Amino acid sequence: MLIESSLRKERRMSCSSSLINIANPLVLDTSVLINLHACKYGERILAAIPNDILVPEIVAGELEHETSRRNGSMVSCTVS
Repeated sequence: MLIESSLRKERRMSCSSSLINIANPLVLDTSVLINLHACKYGERILAAIPNDILVPEIVAGELEHETSRRNGSMVSCTVS
């Protein structure tokens, strides 16, 4: 049930990014990579980010271990 409050004014949501004018690399954790893979648009999303993308070795190792445990195959992760 939606209750309107007279104290709070409605605002339109706007797109914001904390990456604007910041050249620092973006470090991805395991949950981010899993979600990017699951949404099927991960490659396009990452390609749209101007920053370098970093995947720590521990994250790549977690994904390799989990994937091989589930289906007997290994995931190839590129660390940049």
